[in-house]
Amino acid sequence: MPNLASQTRNIEDKLQESIHCYLQRALKKPAFHFAVPNGKRRIKRDGAALKRQGVLAGVADFLICGDSGKVYYIELKRPKLPICPAGTQNPAQKDFEKLAIACGAPYAVAHSIEEVQALLIKWDLYNGFFGFGQ
Repeated sequence: MPNLASQTRNIEDKLQESIHCYLQRALKKPAFHFAVPNGKRRIKRDGAALKRQGVLAGVADFLICGDSGKVYYIELKRPKLPICPAGTQNPAQKDFEKLAIACGAPYAVAHSIEEVQALLIKWDLYNGFFGFGQ
């Protein structure tokens, strides 16, 4: 039986997959998004090489580029569940949030598709897509 840490990682992975599918359908065109694969564990040597190549710790999970060229960041965290509390940002993610906001880029933490939808509406990036059982 998987331990709690692997179960919660799986929850976050599934959430990210679902949000990616949602963003593909719900973003106003020509806006687009992509994921930043920073969150996986790596051996020390690979981590050091990536850092030398410019990988920045704490970058949000999704970057959205709007039609005006404005960049938006969404950090995903697992929702509160019976088996675990809601996910929280680590110090590097909090530092990145401060950098993004200082540059004028909207940044938010989301725990669900509904929260992402609310962000798209707030940021005027939502195309009106209703799906996934809505």
